[in-house]
Amino acid sequence: MARITRDSPRYVRTKHFYMARAQLADCGAVLISGPPGVGKTTLANMLMLDSVAEGFEPVAIRREVRDGIARFRPRTRQVFWYDDFLGATFIGDRSPFAERNEDGDLVDFIEAVRDAGSRFLLTTREHILQDALMSSGRLAYSGVPNLYYRMALEDLEDEQRARILYNHLYFGSLPQEHVVALVTAPAKLVGAVKHRNFSPRVVEWVTDFKRLKGVSPKDYPDHLEAAFDDPAACWEDTYRNQVSESARCLLLALYSLGGEARVTDLRRVWEPLQELRRSPSERREGAFDEALRSLDNSLTTVHQGTVTFLNPSIKEFIGGKLSGAIDNARDLLLTARLVAQLTQIWALAEAKRSSPLRTYIHGDGAPVLVEALARTLLHPYRLPGARGRSPVDIGPEARAAFVAKVLVALGSQGNISLLQQAIGQMLEVWSDGWRPNIPNAVELLYVLFDGRPHFDGSWDNLFQSVKIGVLGALFRSVRASDFLEIRTLATKLPERWAFDDHERYTQAFKRYIASAFPLEVIRCRSCREVMSLTAVLGGASIGTGFEWQSTFSMLEGAIRRLPEVGETAELKVDAAAAGNGMSDAMVAALFTTLLQHEGAPAPV
Repeated sequence: MARITRDSPRYVRTKHFYMARAQLADCGAVLISGPPGVGKTTLANMLMLDSVAEGFEPVAIRREVRDGIARFRPRTRQVFWYDDFLGATFIGDRSPFAERNEDGDLVDFIEAVRDAGSRFLLTTREHILQDALMSSGRLAYSGVPNLYYRMALEDLEDEQRARILYNHLYFGSLPQEHVVALVTAPAKLVGAVKHRNFSPRVVEWVTDFKRLKGVSPKDYPDHLEAAFDDPAACWEDTYRNQVSESARCLLLALYSLGGEARVTDLRRVWEPLQELRRSPSERREGAFDEALRSLDNSLTTVHQGTVTFLNPSIKEFIGGKLSGAIDNARDLLLTARLVAQLTQIWALAEAKRSSPLRTYIHGDGAPVLVEALARTLLHPYRLPGARGRSPVDIGPEARAAFVAKVLVALGSQGNISLLQQAIGQMLEVWSDGWRPNIPNAVELLYVLFDGRPHFDGSWDNLFQSVKIGVLGALFRSVRASDFLEIRTLATKLPERWAFDDHERYTQAFKRYIASAFPLEVIRCRSCREVMSLTAVLGGASIGTGFEWQSTFSMLEGAIRRLPEVGETAELKVDAAAAGNGMSDAMVAALFTTLLQHEGAPAPV
């Protein structure tokens, strides 16, 4: 909140603010979508501040939706903010977002927040949202698409563009000499405001003095023009010329961890990459800390010990450096310590199917990837003694599913021992009493089933051992949705579902009803969640002889104690659009007030 408040003077209340604010007030939630750089995060920040001014308590969700669920208080007016909630790349129905069941958790949580009279703000990019809706039925068939608010760069009118640039010059860090040089070159100003590539992100970048190393006041107007002519050059110049090789290694390492990592975890994967690529002049103590400081608030940011990219477009830019430069991807594969890093590189390659990265991964780089799998599988899923901590790597189920997916895609029949190793690790973790991630385990079973034509009979044996292990682990499950995953698997693959499998499933389901179901009902925070649980239970109970009468009173009691499900008001927008089509003279006249050193009128 401190950073948002600090930057708030630069914000301009465009028509998007008034329309999105009306939707937020009427519907209780807004999903802001649009292309990179259009101002989605800025709009969400403005709506957050506006809600705080109305008395709502702000809650930022930084890692996953369960962080917000843990801080939810139904009797307190709260405004939740989840920036770039789908991540930079949503690929398939088992992306990191869906692997954690966040699609279902998010749908239920949004409804719980709305039912409690609180608010929810989300942002994502347009193409990622569309991919997510196609990949996640839970999102597509929920009420989330009805909360959609789309921003477009062409919606920014001349006056709004001019005021965005004005506010950044007025409240920004540029020395007065640079401002004067720009204002006294009206053609450059007018060209920027009316430029085809105008976007709030480019304005933010080109008015930040920290990023203008070596740009004199005299050269600044040309620098601004060049930035709009080629926006990518802003990041390219910083990446190539203004940061050290250690810092570039840090950016690549951060991308390989999904764009967000604890400082300690980032250091662990940065060290071998730095060792491989560093120059003699950078072989010194403290190089990591220096790199982290040099990037802070320029390309990355650090909050409470967690490092993230400063904005999603920078992460996308670094992804371009990986997909377009084989040496970067090769070096990451050669030094990777976590399977999670390999999943990020693989996902990027599959998303950019015509990229040099994908050609490399499926060609000369295939042995490098397989060797990286063999090496990273030797590293623990959790650090010794870290049972209470977050996992160091992706879970054993996701590890095994990824290995299977890679072997099938690469046709690596000779490396089936890697899959046997990954599955063995998973079954060992389960036998130690660890609660399994059922959706990821089911995904592994689907991959094994689909991959049979490419492998020998040992593939069938692996399928059977995983299925037996999943059914055994199901006795420790505390979620009805886990049972629905298995029930769906049985329906899709009836030839792989034996009578004994059904018997074990039924026994596990009855145990869940007797022990875990009452607790899951108690955890419901709204009537919608109770109804959703009821629907899931209905699908999971098929063929089990489940007696509904025994649970009716529990479900009805939960509905009576929870907030009523309110009707969603029809969205009505009554916001006057700002004027468009400013003349060149009007644009130039607006900026002349910046020449006043004292008493300059405050921007509107």
